[in-house]
Amino acid sequence: MSQIRRRVAGAKPYRNYTADTLRAAMAALDTEMSLRESEVNCKVPRATLNRKKTNEKELNKVGRPKVFNDALKEEFVQSIITAAAWGYPLTGLDLSLLVKSYLDRLGLNETRFKGNLPGRDWLKGFLQRHKSTLSVRFSENITPKSRCYPRDIKKILSRIKNYLGGC
Repeated sequence: MSQIRRRVAGAKPYRNYTADTLRAAMAALDTEMSLRESEVNCKVPRATLNRKKTNEKELNKVGRPKVFNDALKEEFVQSIITAAAWGYPLTGLDLSLLVKSYLDRLGLNETRFKGNLPGRDWLKGFLQRHKSTLSVRFSENITPKSRCYPRDIKKILSRIKNYLGGC
Protein backbone atom coordinates (compact mmCIF):
# COMPACT_ATOMS: atom_id res chain seq x y z
CA MET A 1 0.00 0.00 0.00
CA SER A 2 1.40 3.36 -1.01
CA GLN A 3 1.95 6.04 1.56
CA ILE A 4 1.51 8.97 -0.80
CA ARG A 5 -0.63 11.40 1.12
CA ARG A 6 -3.65 13.01 -0.46
CA ARG A 7 -5.63 15.91 0.88
CA VAL A 8 -8.73 14.81 2.73
CA ALA A 9 -11.99 16.57 1.88
CA GLY A 10 -12.95 18.88 4.72
CA ALA A 11 -9.44 18.98 6.20
CA LYS A 12 -8.00 22.25 7.42
CA PRO A 13 -6.99 24.27 4.35
CA TYR A 14 -3.46 25.62 4.15
CA ARG A 15 -2.63 28.51 1.85
CA ASN A 16 -5.82 28.40 -0.18
CA TYR A 17 -5.05 31.85 -1.54
CA THR A 18 -2.68 33.34 -4.07
CA ALA A 19 -0.01 35.99 -3.56
CA ASP A 20 -2.18 38.48 -5.47
CA THR A 21 -5.12 37.81 -3.15
CA LEU A 22 -2.88 38.32 -0.13
CA ARG A 23 -1.58 41.63 -1.53
CA ALA A 24 -5.16 42.77 -2.19
CA ALA A 25 -6.17 41.85 1.37
CA MET A 26 -3.19 43.73 2.83
CA ALA A 27 -4.06 46.77 0.68
CA ALA A 28 -7.63 46.57 1.97
CA LEU A 29 -6.29 46.63 5.54
CA ASP A 30 -4.43 49.84 4.75
CA THR A 31 -7.73 51.48 3.77
CA GLU A 32 -9.09 51.19 7.32
CA MET A 33 -10.87 47.88 6.69
CA SER A 34 -10.95 45.53 9.68
CA LEU A 35 -9.28 42.15 9.73
CA ARG A 36 -12.63 40.40 9.76
CA GLU A 37 -13.96 42.34 6.77
CA SER A 38 -10.75 41.74 4.84
CA GLU A 39 -10.94 38.04 5.67
CA VAL A 40 -14.51 37.76 4.37
CA ASN A 41 -13.93 39.86 1.23
CA CYS A 42 -10.57 38.38 0.14
CA LYS A 43 -10.88 34.81 1.52
CA VAL A 44 -7.54 35.00 3.36
CA PRO A 45 -7.41 33.72 6.98
CA ARG A 46 -7.51 36.42 9.64
CA ALA A 47 -4.51 34.96 11.48
CA THR A 48 -2.42 35.24 8.30
CA LEU A 49 -3.46 38.85 7.78
CA ASN A 50 -2.68 39.71 11.40
CA ARG A 51 0.73 38.03 11.20
CA LYS A 52 1.59 39.88 7.99
CA LYS A 53 0.32 43.18 9.42
CA THR A 54 2.46 42.91 12.57
CA ASN A 55 5.51 41.67 10.58
CA GLU A 56 5.88 38.46 12.57
CA LYS A 57 8.34 35.89 11.32
CA GLU A 58 7.04 33.18 9.03
CA LEU A 59 5.88 30.03 10.72
CA ASN A 60 7.66 26.72 10.23
CA LYS A 61 6.55 24.53 7.37
CA VAL A 62 3.49 22.43 7.95
CA GLY A 63 4.13 18.74 8.58
CA ARG A 64 6.93 16.59 9.83
CA PRO A 65 10.55 17.68 9.32
CA LYS A 66 12.67 15.91 6.71
CA VAL A 67 14.70 12.86 7.65
CA PHE A 68 17.95 14.23 6.14
CA ASN A 69 19.02 17.76 5.29
CA ASP A 70 19.80 18.75 1.69
CA ALA A 71 23.58 18.62 2.14
CA LEU A 72 23.45 15.04 3.41
CA LYS A 73 21.15 13.98 0.57
CA GLU A 74 23.66 15.47 -1.87
CA GLU A 75 26.42 13.40 -0.23
CA PHE A 76 24.33 10.27 -0.75
CA VAL A 77 23.86 11.19 -4.42
CA GLN A 78 27.59 11.79 -4.89
CA SER A 79 28.39 8.45 -3.19
CA ILE A 80 26.03 6.65 -5.57
CA ILE A 81 27.59 8.37 -8.59
CA THR A 82 31.13 7.57 -7.39
CA ALA A 83 30.29 3.89 -6.84
CA ALA A 84 28.79 3.70 -10.34
CA ALA A 85 31.90 5.37 -11.83
CA TRP A 86 34.05 2.68 -10.17
CA GLY A 87 31.96 0.02 -11.88
CA TYR A 88 29.76 -0.92 -8.92
CA PRO A 89 26.31 0.62 -9.44
CA LEU A 90 24.08 0.46 -6.38
CA THR A 91 20.68 -1.16 -6.33
CA GLY A 92 17.74 0.13 -4.30
CA LEU A 93 18.56 -2.31 -1.52
CA ASP A 94 22.19 -1.14 -1.52
CA LEU A 95 21.05 2.47 -1.12
CA SER A 96 18.71 1.53 1.73
CA LEU A 97 21.53 -0.36 3.46
CA LEU A 98 23.85 2.63 2.95
CA VAL A 99 21.33 4.88 4.72
CA LYS A 100 20.83 2.30 7.48
CA SER A 101 24.56 1.97 8.10
CA TYR A 102 24.88 5.77 8.22
CA LEU A 103 22.12 6.07 10.81
CA ASP A 104 23.50 3.16 12.85
CA ARG A 105 27.03 4.60 12.79
CA LEU A 106 25.74 7.89 14.20
CA GLY A 107 23.62 6.08 16.77
CA LEU A 108 20.43 7.67 15.47
CA ASN A 109 17.09 5.90 15.53
CA GLU A 110 14.69 7.12 12.85
CA THR A 111 11.21 6.05 13.90
CA ARG A 112 9.84 6.40 10.36
CA PHE A 113 12.11 3.57 9.20
CA LYS A 114 11.49 0.06 10.49
CA GLY A 115 14.79 -1.03 12.06
CA ASN A 116 16.45 2.13 10.65
CA LEU A 117 16.05 0.66 7.14
CA PRO A 118 14.22 2.96 4.69
CA GLY A 119 11.32 1.39 2.85
CA ARG A 120 10.29 1.36 -0.79
CA ASP A 121 8.28 4.57 -0.49
CA TRP A 122 11.27 6.55 0.83
CA LEU A 123 13.51 5.08 -1.87
CA LYS A 124 10.97 5.90 -4.59
CA GLY A 125 10.65 9.47 -3.32
CA PHE A 126 14.44 9.88 -3.07
CA LEU A 127 14.94 8.73 -6.66
CA GLN A 128 12.07 10.95 -7.81
CA ARG A 129 13.59 14.02 -6.11
CA HIS A 130 16.99 13.33 -7.69
CA LYS A 131 15.86 12.12 -11.10
CA SER A 132 18.01 14.74 -12.84
CA THR A 133 21.22 13.08 -11.59
CA LEU A 134 20.20 9.49 -10.79
CA SER A 135 18.44 6.92 -12.91
CA VAL A 136 17.32 3.34 -12.48
CA ARG A 137 18.54 0.94 -15.13
CA PHE A 138 18.57 -2.78 -15.73
CA SER A 139 21.96 -4.42 -15.39
CA GLU A 140 23.68 -5.81 -18.44
CA ASN A 141 24.12 -9.53 -18.89
CA ILE A 142 27.62 -10.82 -18.31
CA THR A 143 29.06 -12.42 -21.39
CA PRO A 144 32.43 -14.14 -21.81
CA LYS A 145 33.74 -10.98 -23.50
CA SER A 146 33.00 -8.84 -20.45
CA ARG A 147 34.77 -11.02 -17.87
CA CYS A 148 37.19 -9.31 -15.51
CA TYR A 149 40.82 -10.05 -16.22
CA PRO A 150 43.69 -9.41 -13.77
CA ARG A 151 44.71 -6.27 -15.68
CA ASP A 152 41.14 -4.91 -15.27
CA ILE A 153 41.21 -5.63 -11.55
CA LYS A 154 44.60 -3.90 -11.21
CA LYS A 155 43.19 -0.88 -13.06
CA ILE A 156 40.21 -0.68 -10.70
CA LEU A 157 42.42 -1.05 -7.61
CA SER A 158 44.78 1.68 -8.86
CA ARG A 159 41.79 4.01 -9.34
CA ILE A 160 40.63 3.33 -5.79
CA LYS A 161 44.18 3.85 -4.48
CA ASN A 162 44.45 7.20 -6.32
CA TYR A 163 41.06 8.23 -4.99
CA LEU A 164 42.01 7.41 -1.43
CA GLY A 165 45.22 9.41 -1.75
CA GLY A 166 47.79 6.70 -2.28
CA CYS A 167 47.34 4.89 1.04
